Amino acid sequence: MANDSYEEAIAALQQLLSEKAELGSVAAAKIDRITGELQSIAERKNFDPVERLKNGFINFKREKFEKNPNLFNKLSKGQSPKFMVFACSDSRVCPSHMLDLQPGEAFMVRNIANMVPAYDKIRYSGAGAAIEYAVLHLKVQEIVVIGHSCCGGIKGLMSTPDDGTTASEFIEDWVKICLAAKTKVKAESGDSKFGDQCTKCEKAAVNVSLGNLLTYPFVREGLVKNTLALKGGYYDFVKGSFELWSLDVGLSPSLYVSSENLYFSESA
Repeated sequence: MANDSYEEAIAALQQLLSEKAELGSVAAAKIDRITGELQSIAERKNFDPVERLKNGFINFKREKFEKNPNLFNKLSKGQSPKFMVFACSDSRVCPSHMLDLQPGEAFMVRNIANMVPAYDKIRYSGAGAAIEYAVLHLKVQEIVVIGHSCCGGIKGLMSTPDDGTTASEFIEDWVKICLAAKTKVKAESGDSKFGDQCTKCEKAAVNVSLGNLLTYPFVREGLVKNTLALKGGYYDFVKGSFELWSLDVGLSPSLYVSSENLYFSESA
């Protein structure tokens, strides 16, 4: 019955919107928003998480696991990924989907705004352990940090008050890892629209994370020995494009520049 009432309310609002062309844009936008909220509520009411996970695994086993016995047999004996990927936890930007990475190809770390903290054995030991394992034990050849469009973590960073006040337990402290990116964007594009500043910061934060990777001694050693390379990436899921750039390290490990820009899109 509850589901019927949701559907009836949605239908009534949609009919009102179609019949009342004279409605102002503000009123129309509010009706559209309410319609969306009602649809979301109806979807949640009908959602069975256990059934979704069960069906997801059944489909995976049938379409991938059982069709690739050699691959999964090989993976059962160990892993030797070529890539380590830092990506955002955002549900819209799964690296395996956007880059068509198969099981065993990439050792992945996902967190808020795909940030890599500087070397810190106490505060960020989890990140350090992942990087150490990937570089020293798995012998990955590439570390790729991938930013993305419409990133909530970067929006949070750009919105963080400069007076040091916080409104969250963890998020604001975490995104300050890339505070240098915010400072750079504000200095260079402070007069731009907030959305444009966020887009610039999404890419600038990737470069800050690449710079932070250089604070790990085993990463620097890999770069010197030419057994490891660092790359930045940016996935725009609105435009359907992907950018990739390399990190060139100068004489000082604290200095870096982005170069060798590559750009991919559906039309490329």
